[in-house]
Amino acid sequence: MPPPEIDNTARSLRLWRWVSSVSGFLLWLCIAFWLLALVIFSVVHALILPRIDVLRPSIERQASEALGLQVHIDTLDADTSGIWPALHLQGVSALDPHAKPVLSINSAWVSLSWASVLRRSLDHLDVEGLHLNARLDEQGQWWVGDIRIGAGTQSAVSDTFFKIHSFTSHNTQITWIDDFHHHESGLMEGLSLDIQNGLLSHNFTLDTNMPNSPGTPLSVRAQMHQPLLSLHPGEWSQWSGQVYAQAQNVELSTLLKYLSPSASTLGVAGTGWLRFWSEVNLGSPTTQVLDVSLSNVKSQPLAQLSAPSSAQKAGLVLDSVHGRLRSKPWKTGREWETESLEVEVAGQPKAWDLSHLRLRLTDPEHPWSGGAQGEINIGQVFLDNVAPMAEKLAPQHPLTPILWGLNLKGELKDFSAAWSSSKPATPPTLKMGDLLNGAKQLLSASTPADVSEKQSPPPLVC
Repeated sequence: MPPPEIDNTARSLRLWRWVSSVSGFLLWLCIAFWLLALVIFSVVHALILPRIDVLRPSIERQASEALGLQVHIDTLDADTSGIWPALHLQGVSALDPHAKPVLSINSAWVSLSWASVLRRSLDHLDVEGLHLNARLDEQGQWWVGDIRIGAGTQSAVSDTFFKIHSFTSHNTQITWIDDFHHHESGLMEGLSLDIQNGLLSHNFTLDTNMPNSPGTPLSVRAQMHQPLLSLHPGEWSQWSGQVYAQAQNVELSTLLKYLSPSASTLGVAGTGWLRFWSEVNLGSPTTQVLDVSLSNVKSQPLAQLSAPSSAQKAGLVLDSVHGRLRSKPWKTGREWETESLEVEVAGQPKAWDLSHLRLRLTDPEHPWSGGAQGEINIGQVFLDNVAPMAEKLAPQHPLTPILWGLNLKGELKDFSAAWSSSKPATPPTLKMGDLLNGAKQLLSASTPADVSEKQSPPPLVC
């Protein structure tokens, strides 16, 4: 029997021989890998890239099959200065099955990286001079050719696009046909878009002008993320995050024509700026904030729409409207609340302070339907302004002369009311709670406090 020392030495020698064999195998495997990479690199850069244009028909065919459009590329060349080649495409166009132009691109640069190759995507896609034609159909769905665009839609095209690490587009022009609102064609020119996609994040930066309004700058920012286990980066309905937008030199009549066509029938007009941001949870907006600063606001009175033409009075004219409106979910509906909201009215010596107003509705579209509930809260209102406000907002309403006859004076604080409707089309049951909580000067003869001077809305933090 050999001594223990000799047996341990033999075991150590066998272990080192095994480690040496494995190390040698891994070394040669590494050398073979880099030799193969060098051969591939040399073949690609020396033989394929200088003749990349011969692959143009194949690229056109694959792009056509992926997009469902007829894609054509005028020229295709490559830059071989780096490790990864960059492709340069010029004169890219796409036609729908009816031979109508859907998009055209003056030039585009496409590049790869190690990370993009592993996720089977592109590293950078830089586009110059993109012209895009879209359509809003009768059901309110957006289409680019035969591709439907919007939340809740998922396709291989959108998944592939949102895997691209960086997408930029400059001097973009978007034209769309509005079959939903039956408007004239919309046009946005000079649009710049930057999209940065991470493993689970999507950041957007958009700068352009409002549709058909070259002098109205619009900026949009968004920071979105998708769930950890999501397999479809292009599934918008799974995204959460924040959206921020700001528009300057806004013509309110033009904006409402695209955002709320029903409101545009009220003859609303005005100029100023708007600022908006929203929290998004799984593709649906939650908390929303709108800052407004508008001047020379005009509209028809609220009661004038149903009044006969012979009884029409002068429209509503507001010197300025500035403040903040906040909205958030409430039960099955939404809640709206005003902050620092002041309205200056032509012919009125003092501004109307409409701050701390809150409205809650479980069914905003049908507030008196069966099972609907609602609440209204008024933090403070000067009764001297009630009759003039009614005269401006609803001059034909039978309650307006009654308010003038009451000659209200004083201050109302902390007024709240709640209602619920147990049956459809029946008047709501009002339950007054905290009706005049703290309103010791309800109908006192004291003069209301002066409204503070006009101030800019509080700054936004996105």
